[in-house]
Amino acid sequence: MKLKMLMKMQSSLSSINVASYKETYIVNFRRAFDVIMFFLSLGNICSGEKDMFSLFTKIKNFLKYKGKLLIVEPFQEDFEEFDKLDAIYEISGIKGVGEENETILSFKDVATTLKNVGFNITKITKYIFSWRVLREEFLEYFGLKELPLRIKSFYFRDKSKKVTIIVARRQ
Repeated sequence: MKLKMLMKMQSSLSSINVASYKETYIVNFRRAFDVIMFFLSLGNICSGEKDMFSLFTKIKNFLKYKGKLLIVEPFQEDFEEFDKLDAIYEISGIKGVGEENETILSFKDVATTLKNVGFNITKITKYIFSWRVLREEFLEYFGLKELPLRIKSFYFRDKSKKVTIIVARRQ
């Protein structure tokens, strides 16, 4: 499925906005949904497998039987130099959970957690963006004056070169 199609689908669906990512865990609905989508937000909500398990369990309860969960997210495996990028996140202090913090999750952990909660992954696709991040934008994002490490390309979680698209169905 192409990203443009997903974005069109997202805009045509009725959306519910929560004031902060942390409120995702306390939201309750009186009806079930056919589709729920996370677009570049999973790493702002979850910091690891425990958070993902809680979130996916709650989301599963909001979906109709055989409802779909769409996740569009840059995972660790989507970054060419993830080890260096992870070190820059640590140095800059931009790590954790919340609207101003973020975690770059592992695809393997997300896929395993989805299966453990009772989702069947039906499709996995990659999408490559055409945008570029300039060195100055990269430094500004992390609040750095100089790069602490040599890095070939400048991308970060909110503006990655590549994302993984997961379509999972509630069993």
